[in-house]
Amino acid sequence: MSADPTGQNIWRAGRLEWLWTLMALLLHATALAAPTWGILALRGMHPLLLALLLPAGYYLYLLCLLLVVGAVRCCIPPIEQGVFSLRSSRPLTAWLLHYATLNFVRLFGLERPICGNPLLRWLYYRVFGARVDPTARISYEAVLTDPWLVEVGAGAKIGAFACVGGHAADLERFVVQETTVGAGALIGAGALIGPGVTVGEGAMVVPRSAVLPGTTIPAGEIWAGTPARSLGRLDQLPPRL
Repeated sequence: MSADPTGQNIWRAGRLEWLWTLMALLLHATALAAPTWGILALRGMHPLLLALLLPAGYYLYLLCLLLVVGAVRCCIPPIEQGVFSLRSSRPLTAWLLHYATLNFVRLFGLERPICGNPLLRWLYYRVFGARVDPTARISYEAVLTDPWLVEVGAGAKIGAFACVGGHAADLERFVVQETTVGAGALIGAGALIGPGVTVGEGAMVVPRSAVLPGTTIPAGEIWAGTPARSLGRLDQLPPRL
């Protein structure tokens, strides 16, 4: 009886995740080296000055971490987009390698403090390949599950706890597609945006709505519900007090 390729791929992916976690610990130790050395070199300073420098050391650690992760991502092959069988080891492994780099940041809960700092947030998006316009506003509590597959246009807003993804899977298929949030669009708090979704310019997704993979929301429309459906155009809705 032949072995199940899907089961083998899942087992291989689990083993790879453990290996990547160990590498994350090593890279965190590397990133910590610079601020730790600096703090130890300042042991003879006044305690108040040392206390003021400790937060600077923490942000230096986060900066070094992002630079180290960026160097690692340069060595990873690009992701293939499409619909694949879970028996296809190459696309699944490539995606796992990219997704595992997020563990370097998320493993210790560092994504929020990074995204809460404007400079580190900009570097975070660049390191992970997200194409985010400088005028876009993304809550530090929002999640881009596949930043390398997400594009956010000028003036767009993504609310707290919203989840914008670029992948989905069931028992047989694995979908990897780019997701686009158009200029001036609004993704409400807690909304779920699946892979391959295009949110048109000036469109709105109501909070806690779920937009199914592959959906195209025309410009200027408002969508709500699970699954999300059109409620009409924003400029044609009746006024409310």
